[in-house]
Amino acid sequence: MKEALANKIRQKMSGGQSHHHLSPSSLAIPLPKFFINYVMFNQEERRKQIASFKAHMGNLCNNPTQRFLCKYIFENGKKFTPKKKKIG
Repeated sequence: MKEALANKIRQKMSGGQSHHHLSPSSLAIPLPKFFINYVMFNQEERRKQIASFKAHMGNLCNNPTQRFLCKYIFENGKKFTPKKKKIG
């Protein structure tokens, strides 16, 4: 029963597109804001929302680090191997 309810909630999230991912930043926001963001808005609408400098700094730090350290990266459900670049 609980799994069926969880699946029903997931299907309603993000304008029927389901929940795409769960990140540490998703867990850090207050629960009411999480539900408003992920139940009421789809991904495209969430990306139009104004973000704090912390979100932008997190992306600036994470993206190059992830590409440098990870063997594979998934974007839009597709797996690829990042091109390695020398630092320095």
